Order: sequence, then structure tokens, then C-alpha cells
Amino acid sequence: MYQFYALNILFNIVGGVTLAYGFFEEKMRFGDFLNEEGIRNEVFRTAIGALTLLFGFAKLISVTEGNWYVLGDFFPAIAGMATGFTLLLERWYREEARTEVLDARSLRYRLERVFILPKNVYGGISVIAGIVHLLFHHIPLL
Repeated sequence: MYQFYALNILFNIVGGVTLAYGFFEEKMRFGDFLNEEGIRNEVFRTAIGALTLLFGFAKLISVTEGNWYVLGDFFPAIAGMATGFTLLLERWYREEARTEVLDARSLRYRLERVFILPKNVYGGISVIAGIVHLLFHHIPLL
């Protein structure tokens, strides 16, 4: 369905910019074009995270005409789900007390190492996935 295709591209790009806003602001001066207060607002970040996760999952199970079933939009769907999950996890992680010492075997420690610390990478990959998916939509794995 083309609605999921368009929304997946939109939320991959918006979710990626939202997740890696600090990186994009530092390297490309995104603050001149975007409202920093709005991007850093926790309600906005949570809503974008939930929608990015939702449309990433929807794109994984929906088929765009001419693509393979399930694998047709695999990379953008996985990028969207990872970005959405990281935005939601970041919200949960901030609400928890950061003063406690994390055990290396704890789930919170592992989630932080896998998702929170490389969030700029996930955001950049999500933006790239959205742009590449927009430009090369006929390639089977994109």
C-alpha cells in the first residue's frame, strides 16, 4: 500500500532527525531550520517514536506493488522499527533514576549499550534509509 510506503519514508526521516538531532545540529546546523524546543520535547519524541515504530512494523508486513513479500521493504522497515524503539526506550530510560550503578549483566545496561549510546548511528541510518527508499523504491530489498 502506498500510504504505508509514504508514511514509512516520512517517519524514517523525521524519526531519524529527532533521534540524532544533537549530531545533525552539530554537523549540519539543523537548528537554523528546526525548532529545537519542539524536537527535544519529550511528548513529541515519544509520539514520533511510537509512530515510527508502528509504521516500520506496518511496512514490514505490507506489500508495495512490484516488491517481494516481507523482504520488499525490509531495510527501511527495520530502520524505522529500530529508530522508533530507541526513541521510546530513551524516554523510558530518562524517566528512570540515572543515579543507580548499573550491573554489566542487567537488562538496562545492555539496552543502553545497544540502543542509547549509538542513537546517532540509528538516526543517521534511518534518515539514509528513508531517502534511499524514496529514490530507489523499485529495488527489492529497499
